[in-house]
Amino acid sequence: MAALCAATAQAGPASPASPAFVERYRLEQHGGGLGVEVDESVVFLVREVPDKGPQWVVERQRRDRNWCGRKSADGQCVATDVTVHDWASSSARTCAFLYVYMAGFADFRQTARDQPPVIVTDSPLITLAFAPSAAAGKPPPVLSEYVGPLALWWREMENGLKPCWTTTPPVIDGVTLETRLAKPTS
Repeated sequence: MAALCAATAQAGPASPASPAFVERYRLEQHGGGLGVEVDESVVFLVREVPDKGPQWVVERQRRDRNWCGRKSADGQCVATDVTVHDWASSSARTCAFLYVYMAGFADFRQTARDQPPVIVTDSPLITLAFAPSAAAGKPPPVLSEYVGPLALWWREMENGLKPCWTTTPPVIDGVTLETRLAKPTS
C-alpha cells in the first residue's frame, strides 16, 4: 500500500511542450475487506479549447488485491495482485461518455458528505479533493464516503469508461501527455 500511496504525489508539472491541462479534482479510493482490497489514485485534468469547450483527461493508477482473484485448474482460489496505470480522454473518438460523467459530477456534490459516517464496512473509502484552482482561493473542499452519491458516481464512471481506458498516455496536439501520478516503487 505504501508504494501506491506514494503514487498519489504529483510527478511534477507538465513540461512546457505538454498541452496546458490543469488538475481539477483528485480522487482516492483505499480499503475494502474480506480479502479484497483496492488502492486507487485518480486525477481529473481539464483544459478549455476555444470554440469547443472543456477537454477532459482522466489518469488512474489502481491496485487490486483479491484472495480469490482467479481459480486454478483444480478449482482452488488463487490470490491476485494487479496494478494498472491507465488513461481516458474526451478527445478519443471512443470516449464521448467522459463528458456525460463529468456533467453528472454536479448532481452528487449537493448530497455528498464532507466526512463519512462512522460505520463498519468492507467498502473502500472514496475521497474527492477539489484542486485549489477550482476552489477560488479558498481551501479546496474534500468529500469522503464509503457509500452514497460520490461512491455511486465513481463506480458508474469507472464501469462506463471501460472501453475508454488505455495504458497509453493520450497524444494531444501531437504531444504525449505526461503523467501526473508518480509510478509506484513496487
